[in-house]
Amino acid sequence: MVVAANDKVYDGTTAATASITNDDRLTGDTLTLTYGGAAFLDKNAGVSKAVAISGVAISGADANNYSINASVNGLADITPASLTINATGNNKVYNGNTNATVVLSDNHIGNDVVSLLYNNAAFADKNAGTSKLVNVNGIAIGGPDGGNYVVSNTTAATQADITPATLAVVTTGVDKVYDGNTTAAVFFADNRVTGDTLTVDYAAANFESEAPGINKLIDVTGLSLSGTDAINYSVNSTASAMANITPTNQSIVPNVVVDYFPAVLNTTSNATNGSSGSVVPSMSIPLLPVTLSSNPASFEDAIYIQKGTLGGGMKVSEAQPGVFVIVRGRSAHDMQLGDVEVQLISIPSTKRGGVISVSVPEGTDEYAQGFSFALPKLVADSANGETVALSTMSGSPMPDWLQYVPSTKTFVISNAPSVVLPMQLQVRIGSQSWVIRITKRKRNDSRID
Repeated sequence: MVVAANDKVYDGTTAATASITNDDRLTGDTLTLTYGGAAFLDKNAGVSKAVAISGVAISGADANNYSINASVNGLADITPASLTINATGNNKVYNGNTNATVVLSDNHIGNDVVSLLYNNAAFADKNAGTSKLVNVNGIAIGGPDGGNYVVSNTTAATQADITPATLAVVTTGVDKVYDGNTTAAVFFADNRVTGDTLTVDYAAANFESEAPGINKLIDVTGLSLSGTDAINYSVNSTASAMANITPTNQSIVPNVVVDYFPAVLNTTSNATNGSSGSVVPSMSIPLLPVTLSSNPASFEDAIYIQKGTLGGGMKVSEAQPGVFVIVRGRSAHDMQLGDVEVQLISIPSTKRGGVISVSVPEGTDEYAQGFSFALPKLVADSANGETVALSTMSGSPMPDWLQYVPSTKTFVISNAPSVVLPMQLQVRIGSQSWVIRITKRKRNDSRID
């Protein structure tokens, strides 16, 4: 009798089947040959693997005339099963290349442990879009049970999205000479991918007011993108910047505080005496000497200086003692030296903190007994709802003569040693850090004759 084990395709079990073929019965005898079970020694794919066949028996009319071994061994192959591998693409944010990542899945059996690998995956092109074709190459398998399978496909195709990248735009304002309107010009820098063709456009840019001043806020609206790679980016529709408006021979000066003045015109065009601490909002100051009249309608709501120095560095020759104006808390004596200038030099990056430059006219600490300056709007806005930590560059606490006012986001320096400048402060706002550099400049740097 010949009992032979049958080959099979890997199915994760040791189960086997057998076939009983030729035997040496006598011609004409009636016999039926059967077996109880068959099993490979392990489940794994392989060739000429041992198979144990048990429960071999004979029956039929002539069965009593024969004897047989109840168990025999055979050999058979377990052929690796075909493994079908599918790919699911991962969405990504635009980064200027076609590189893609995917997650592979398969139809392996039960609890088999199979690792799925691929050589590369790539989008059809780099551009942003939805349901974009992703081609996967070099698919292979590994793992403890990887040998029990053969990969049916070494390539696959799937889809994924490339989301437009957010374009971080740094807006820089362009200084201008006072022209009576708020129109501003700006230019941009951004974090586009190197080599991308992109233009940042805007609908309008306007100073907060037309008045001369240093580090004046500019609101930029209608930001948009154009160019070959515009589809790959998104951008905020608004931005802000700062720039200076330089005074001319006639300037609009907002919120001037009158410390002493011969006369101030009120809204009814009547001349009244000025007094210490009076506030006159947004007024026009002519450069040339003028003579007060009872009803100068063309200069309503204006303050007139017969002789003296005007705020913002403007002056009238032959200053008359006792006639002067305090602008932003400092006297005309101080204003002859120029304004405290605050400039946003750089914003924080992943490698270094931001830098704010504060330029103080030489003599400010001696003549005005101190000075103050506000954080640039971009920095001040970042402080909303955030903890603001202040220290010297060495990490020491702030000195008594330097105070930070959180409500106005302003630094106030009073009764400071005259030798204290230049100096540097460190400001941490949330997770970002800034260095404030305070230096002196020569008296005539911002003076307009």
